[in-house]
Parts: sequence; C-alpha cells; structure tokens
Amino acid sequence: LRKNFTLTRQIYLFIKFNLFKHRIGDKNIYGSPAASITWKKWDELDKEYYFPYSVEQSLEETKRSLINLRKISKKNMNDLYLIIYPWPDQIKFVSKFDWEKWVKNLCIELECSGVINTFPKFKKYSKNNKDWYHDLYVDGDIHFNKLGNKMIFEEIIGNNY
Repeated sequence: LRKNFTLTRQIYLFIKFNLFKHRIGDKNIYGSPAASITWKKWDELDKEYYFPYSVEQSLEETKRSLINLRKISKKNMNDLYLIIYPWPDQIKFVSKFDWEKWVKNLCIELECSGVINTFPKFKKYSKNNKDWYHDLYVDGDIHFNKLGNKMIFEEIIGNNY
C-alpha cells in the first residue's frame, strides 16, 4: 500500500521539510533531516523521513550507487573523487556517526582517486566565528552562500585535483 503513494509522500516531505524549515537548536539555524544520521541516535530519527529505507539500507544504497559510478568512471578511464561538505547540523552537533571516516573507507574500497574533505575547514571556521551559519549558508537554508562556496572551491584547488 505504501508504494502506491510514493509521489504523494515525496510532495508531503518536500512541503514538511522545505516549506516548514527544519530548525536545529538555535532558532536561526536550519538543518537537514538527512544530516541527523550523523548526530542523532538512529533509533530516534524521524522514521517518516527515511521511509522506505533504514539508515543502514540508505548507506548501502549509497554505496551501491557509487560502485556503479566507479565502474562507469573506470570504463571511461576517468578518475573518481568524492567530495564531502557539512550541512549546518554537522557543524552544530557532535557526531555519533563518523561520516568522514565512512566516506574515506568507502573511497578505499572503491579504489577512488581521493576524498576532498571540507569538514575540517568548515569546523575550524565555525569555532572562530560566532555567526558561522549566516556567514556560510543561505539564510534559512542548508545551501552555501558565496563564502561557503568559495571555501569549497579553495579546498578543491588547494588539493590540486
């Protein structure tokens, strides 16, 4: 029965988590329910958001997709780099699940060309700047603004990829 309402569910979740912003801690910081896998206990997550997959199943699905992407990149003789960057939640809260380590280990398993990890740069910035959310993200959103995108760009260029 649940499979019959996939589109309705997607519309509902879009409205719930995009129009009614997911506030975290400070009422002026917005986050993503997806990022909560890194800082909440998995049995405390909003099951409605993750349906039809558990966190473990979602991670396996991510891994399967990246394995397929790696096969395509090898077939076309291209390098594959994984880049990771934090959502506001992942800066604000202490991690219970180490996303950075998970991606690093996945890259090793995939024999990818490397991981561009921007987490340290963003975490350092947040420690030194009280208004880090407004400095780095579009206000009321989880997407980066000009400075946030510049920091990602600098990390990519700085690694000479």
